[in-house]
Amino acid sequence: MLDSFLFIPCDKVRFLNKMAKIDSDYFVLDFEDAVSEEGKEVAYQNAMAGEFEENVFFRLPVFDKVYSKDKLTKLIHKSRGNIVLPKLRSLNELDYFFRLLDDEQSRRIILLIENPECFLNLEKMLQRYGSDIYAIGFGSHDFCSEMNMKHLLKFIHPIKLQLNVISKAYGVRFLDGVNVNFEDTKALIKECQFAYDLGMEGKFFIHPDQVNTANSIKYVDDEELNTMKKVYNKLLSLDEGEFDIIKVDGVIYEKPHIKRITKILRKLREI
Repeated sequence: MLDSFLFIPCDKVRFLNKMAKIDSDYFVLDFEDAVSEEGKEVAYQNAMAGEFEENVFFRLPVFDKVYSKDKLTKLIHKSRGNIVLPKLRSLNELDYFFRLLDDEQSRRIILLIENPECFLNLEKMLQRYGSDIYAIGFGSHDFCSEMNMKHLLKFIHPIKLQLNVISKAYGVRFLDGVNVNFEDTKALIKECQFAYDLGMEGKFFIHPDQVNTANSIKYVDDEELNTMKKVYNKLLSLDEGEFDIIKVDGVIYEKPHIKRITKILRKLREI
C-alpha cells in the first residue's frame, strides 16, 4: 500500500547489479550521504555508464559543490529529471536548481525536508514550482539533528502531520523517511502502518529486507476490506449522479469517503 523508495549507493556496482531482483516500486541512486568523498567520482562514472528504468531517481548533492555544474547537468539529464533534492533550505536555492534543468526536460522532483528553514519555506516553493514537484519527503533524522531533538514519534508526529497537510493542499505526494535500524522489524512495521494511516503515499528504505517487510504488511484488515467492498458494490448498483450518500451497516458514507475507498481498493487490486 505504501510505495517503496529504496536507496542504492551509486558507487557500489554490486548493489546496482542487484536492483532487478529487488521488489521495490522505485529506486533512489544515492550520490550524497551514502557515498564517501572518494566514491563521488565512481558514483558519477557508474551513473553515466548505466541504463536505468523510469522508476529510478537520483539523489544529487546539488548545493554541496561536490560536482561541477557541468557534471550536475549531465547527471540531471541522465536521470530523466527524476531527482531527489537533499539539503534544500531556501527558495533561492530551489531557483538555482531549476536553472540547471533544460526547458524541455521532464521533471519529477522530490523535495527532502531535512531542516527547519526548508519546512518554513515549503509553501513558497510549492507555490512557485508545484507542477514540477512529484513528492515531499521527510528526512526526519537530519531534521531532528538540526533541532537538537530526540528522534521520537511523539516529537516528529506533529511535523509529519503538518507536512502531509501541506502536500495534500498542493496536490503532491508525501513520503515517509527512513528507519535506520533495519534489523528492528517491529519498529519498521509500526512506522509503515502509521505512515499509511496518516495518509502518506510512500516511504524511503535503506535495505532490501525493509522493502520485503513493508510489502508483507496487511495495511487493511479483513473486516475493513469487506466493509469497503460493500460500499463500493452499493455504489455500482446506483446510476451515476443518483446518490449523495450511501448507507452500509448503519454508517453513512459521503463522496469523500467513497473516493478514498475506491482509491484503496484499486491499490489493493480488488477492483
